[in-house]
Amino acid sequence: MDDKQQDQAAKLVSAALDDLAAQLIMVRGLHPDLVLAGLHSSALALIATSHGGDVATQCARESADKVEHLPSHDDCRLAAAPVAGRA
Repeated sequence: MDDKQQDQAAKLVSAALDDLAAQLIMVRGLHPDLVLAGLHSSALALIATSHGGDVATQCARESADKVEHLPSHDDCRLAAAPVAGRA
């Protein structure tokens, strides 16, 4: 598989996981935090069992570094909200 095919495969897997999460939240009524925790732990467990704990740890650290200071969805919504009232 070349780089382009790998990127396409990764996007396909990501979209499938997004669909699964949406189904679990909207259809089954699971709390989003529980779904996210399950997806997170499964991904790390799969990396650890196929590549080892050291690789899983490194992946988790690199991912954390990339997202550490990103705002939450609620923070973004609040920042984009129109100003109400007067100061």
